[in-house]
Amino acid sequence: MHEKIIILDFGSQTTQLIGRRVRELNVYCEIVPYNKMPKDDPSVIGVILSGSPFSVYDEKAFKVDLSELRGKYPILGICYGAQFIAYTGGGNVEPAGTREYGRARLAKIDKTNPLLAGVCDIHIHCLPDTRARCIDELALAGEAKRAGYRALMYKSNDWSCHDRAYLIRQALPDFEVFGSLCMNRVHGDKVNVFAAEQAIKTTGSLCRCIWMPTLSAAYQHRCDKLPGPGIPVLDPQGTILPEV
Repeated sequence: MHEKIIILDFGSQTTQLIGRRVRELNVYCEIVPYNKMPKDDPSVIGVILSGSPFSVYDEKAFKVDLSELRGKYPILGICYGAQFIAYTGGGNVEPAGTREYGRARLAKIDKTNPLLAGVCDIHIHCLPDTRARCIDELALAGEAKRAGYRALMYKSNDWSCHDRAYLIRQALPDFEVFGSLCMNRVHGDKVNVFAAEQAIKTTGSLCRCIWMPTLSAAYQHRCDKLPGPGIPVLDPQGTILPEV
């Protein structure tokens, strides 16, 4: 018998992502409409309730009778699913003091938790940048330090940030900060080997990652129908270019 998880879809934008994450754990799952729970299927070992664009208090919100699921299966509610479990169990669902999406303040990390020991974030976009960001690199480094992080590595789609990492370390000498370089248009029309070599040689040796083209990538240009060919990493035969 092939055991599986059932994901009841209440209209979330991330239902497919939930299914993907479950499958990445080598667990078979099926996504079904919120009102199409399989009946008397012995292969079902758990149920996930997805999110929804509705509030549990909306008249048009999708609802289902959980009495047939409670006590029979482990149930995980995500976003609306969690609220629906609480609501149908007699609880109250109230607005939080912070937004669910967007900027969030770093909380203190339990350093005794082995899963969180030595936390490092290696993909951080901050000010200064050519795009709007909610916090600058120095301010975020201070927050990360207070939260118990071990290190940060900054990334910009345009400019190198390893030089700023050097200066931030002067301000926070007991906190590890690194930078990186992304091979987008500002560094030329192809992967710029010289720019990468110079970044690595810069004082402090804090450029710890050379990112291949992102927004300027040839693949991105084709997908988004952007003008120009973009920066390639493969030749027409699919072979990696020498500079890469």
